[in-house]
Amino acid sequence: MKFKIVIFLIAAFILKANFCQSQCVIPNGEFEEFETVEREDLFGNIISYEVPMDWIESPPMNIVPRFIHGIGFFGPYEESDANGSALLITRSAPGSFQNINSGYMRFHCTEVANRIKGRIKFLASSNREIGQMDRISIGVFYSTAEDSLSLVDDIYPGNFPERSKYFTTTELIEEFTDFEIDLSDFYESEEEYEYFTVMIKMEIIDPISLGAEYSSAVLDDVYLEYDELNLIEHTGNKTIIYPNPANGFLMIESNTIIDTSNITLFDITGRTIREVNIEQSSSTTLRLDLDKLSKGIYLLQIGSKNQQVVKRFIKR
Repeated sequence: MKFKIVIFLIAAFILKANFCQSQCVIPNGEFEEFETVEREDLFGNIISYEVPMDWIESPPMNIVPRFIHGIGFFGPYEESDANGSALLITRSAPGSFQNINSGYMRFHCTEVANRIKGRIKFLASSNREIGQMDRISIGVFYSTAEDSLSLVDDIYPGNFPERSKYFTTTELIEEFTDFEIDLSDFYESEEEYEYFTVMIKMEIIDPISLGAEYSSAVLDDVYLEYDELNLIEHTGNKTIIYPNPANGFLMIESNTIIDTSNITLFDITGRTIREVNIEQSSSTTLRLDLDKLSKGIYLLQIGSKNQQVVKRFIKR
């Protein structure tokens, strides 16, 4: 019995290592981790505010607003329509006027995804009733070691490289809406990429407002999606999962019979959530009950003796 447990732990460790090596995860892409910053304002009063871990605000546009009233480009959003916490994005604080603001996330990633997905709300300009327009742009791109962000880009992000792929809108989005950005150009490229960058920019279009105004958006559940990740190469087998995002259940469908396979569920950190052993089955479609699963992003390993496939899904 002890021998079997040791073998299982070794296998779990190897699988977890394979996750890290083969599939990139956007750090704090669910925006559940914020840190509290405390500092003195111009009058010696202590200002306290929260910023998302791993995400960086453009310093020139945010140092002064943070110093005066603690409001910057990034902050926490914890209303009931978010999956836990989300990222509040504010171009200009109420009572002030700032026509552009930006921030970004950049991390090491060598495995190119097929697309990036997430959820967004865009409340646009506070003066939209008089025709003032605002635009939010999410630009993403891969970089080689020699093609990484320059010092100027690090200090003043917001100028998207030509190779960037975008989601951009000027339309009001009052409820969370799914968005995705296609990364097939990077996926089909022969470049050996080292970094992945997500840049967010919010800007006013043709200013017509006479007084102070502001603009805000909310971002949640941002992740890279891979069509299919085979930890052990196996030609001819296709496995899909749906619906994704999922609520109470998840369907698993394969073009071959799912026979004596193991289905293992991991959270985004690689921690095992639940293991389900599938006995002899004459069906190529299985249903996985998610009723007891918390909201979030999960990895589903579908394995057999000859192959292991990993799928990513969102539980809402």
